Amino acid sequence: MKVDVLVAEIGSTTTVVNAFTDLGTDNPVFWGQGQAPTSVLEGDVRVGLQGAIDDLCRNKGIDKLEYGEMLATSSAAGGLKMTVHGLVYDMTAKAAKGSCSWCRWNHPQHNGRSFEKNGYSKDQGN
Repeated sequence: MKVDVLVAEIGSTTTVVNAFTDLGTDNPVFWGQGQAPTSVLEGDVRVGLQGAIDDLCRNKGIDKLEYGEMLATSSAAGGLKMTVHGLVYDMTAKAAKGSCSWCRWNHPQHNGRSFEKNGYSKDQGN
């Protein structure tokens, strides 16, 4: 079975996937849902994501699910961490800082600290 879009929601404890078909029509269809524990402790959220996809397949009685596009979001409040690896420090550090621009300004773990005081600027994206 192939769905148009698979939407994953990765939470602190549970990962949920929702599948949709017929998105290009006047009657889009919510096709099904699967869930599994989020795999933060294993160090790779893809383990839980695959578990949720496998659960969706079991729920729908199919062996394999294909999708045209996957979208993902996270509601985890501090439970997920990100690492960035690269060969050139300056480029890697800049990419890491840019990839977490929302977190840098709004995440509750920052406890109201101002990043401007630490040399960062919202406008410059550094």
